[in-house]
Amino acid sequence: MSATQVEVIQRILKSRGFFKGEVDGVYSDIMQISVVEYQRSHRLPSIGMIDADTLKLLAKEQGNDVSVNWTQSKWHWERI
Repeated sequence: MSATQVEVIQRILKSRGFFKGEVDGVYSDIMQISVVEYQRSHRLPSIGMIDADTLKLLAKEQGNDVSVNWTQSKWHWERI
């Protein structure tokens, strides 16, 4: 996952009250804890990493119906 992608996720999590750190594009321990908390609150497997299901839900909460392409730890979403 690129720093830009991490930054996008950090901004979404921060807007939802899950990420308390600085938006910096680094997948730090704080980021991992934030992801676990988000996943638990949405009854997703709390693995601490952004998987396709977590990404789809984050995007949907932002008002985006998206298609997520997930390949070898890289992702891309596009509006559908």
